Amino acid sequence: MIKKIRKLFTSSQARYNLKRKFVEKFFRKSIVLDMRNHLKNQDFTIISSDCIGGLIYHDIQREFKSPTINMAIPAPSFIKLCSNLQYYMTIEPRSIESKECYPVMIIDDVIVNGIHYHSFEELKDSWNKRKKRINYNNIFMIFTDKDGFDESLLPLIDKISGNKVLFSHKPYEYDWCCYLPEFKHENKVGDLTRYVGIRGYKFYDNRFDMIRWFNGEAVEKCIKKKRLYNE
Repeated sequence: MIKKIRKLFTSSQARYNLKRKFVEKFFRKSIVLDMRNHLKNQDFTIISSDCIGGLIYHDIQREFKSPTINMAIPAPSFIKLCSNLQYYMTIEPRSIESKECYPVMIIDDVIVNGIHYHSFEELKDSWNKRKKRINYNNIFMIFTDKDGFDESLLPLIDKISGNKVLFSHKPYEYDWCCYLPEFKHENKVGDLTRYVGIRGYKFYDNRFDMIRWFNGEAVEKCIKKKRLYNE
């Protein structure tokens, strides 16, 4: 039993959990307070392919005005969704069979994984409730180069009009890309919601100023040229 307990607290996940609690208690609070104080754009929708959107809404203490909260959407499906968002919001989600431990739904030809939901009904109800809050005049789309992404999809993203950013593990010649060198030895970006170090920054805001972006600055002006913390 003692060996099991010792192994538990020396695992990488356990170490990260301890770091997360320390960071949130002493450092993250000041960062999110600064975010709230500098945010001028008060009514906008974040459409994200993973949990980043929900975490940002939580940090800035704003209502979830997006149906993609706590969901994971494969890159090809997410591009379809962003390319014709209003159309997909008119389609009723359907449940599909899956071997995953979470519910999965399909909206026409868009796959949505409800990774933090317990049932299809819960997933569908959340989607339908929050899609009514979308501000179509003020949308920000967050892409990542994982979950089925490949470089052939870049021109499709480029054709999508509106505010967008792609977090990538390698640099691309598009002004809406934010290269994260932390993942340059990988074949995709990792979990961007994890803390980089003990100063309170996560992978997505360690390199990118979300608040400046929401306030109207172009992506290239929001990229932090030097990482704030190098673990």
